[in-house]
Amino acid sequence: MLMAVGKRTGRSLMVTVVAGLPTSCLFYILDKASRRRFLVDTGATISVLTPSAADRRNQQFGKELQAANGSVIATFGLRPLTLNLGLRRPYYWIFTVADVAHPILGADFFGHVSLTVDVKNQGAN
Repeated sequence: MLMAVGKRTGRSLMVTVVAGLPTSCLFYILDKASRRRFLVDTGATISVLTPSAADRRNQQFGKELQAANGSVIATFGLRPLTLNLGLRRPYYWIFTVADVAHPILGADFFGHVSLTVDVKNQGAN
């Protein structure tokens, strides 16, 4: 569950639960503007976008990330994006483009925009 700090708006956030895993703590948030599904991962230090074909052709950014299992993740630069999560306002964020399977909203994003993640209820108000 994501909750904006301050006055309650009564608006709900669209959350997608991972299919086939009814008790899973993994869930996604849909950006209505780009139609991207972002994995909610408060254990991720930074928020990342998946690379485009053009990103992959370009030289790597020079900064490498480390996955939880210790493997190295290549990066391809930074990309600004304005997210429409169906809340009171859009959220502007600068993402790292990285060689990941899914776009990720990490702790940096949630801390900066003052949203709280409630894994148990997987919703928002």
